Amino acid sequence: LSQEGSKKMQVFSSEANKMIFGYFRAYSFLVSLTFLESFLGFTIINVKYAFILALLSAILDVLPILGIASIYIPLAII
Repeated sequence: LSQEGSKKMQVFSSEANKMIFGYFRAYSFLVSLTFLESFLGFTIINVKYAFILALLSAILDVLPILGIASIYIPLAII
């Protein structure tokens, strides 16, 4: 690569790293918020295993379609 191409590649790599880090940071915040809301809600209505269910719902929140509904719907049926 030429000097200019090398510089462009370095800038591109730097910007891509910033974007990826920002994405993961934002998604981590959303998952943490989901955990907190779920845990508080489960605790308020006295659901057994509130911590485990909240943790599972936060992890499943990453899945776009199934996601948190895979915890809430069966819990609502019971």
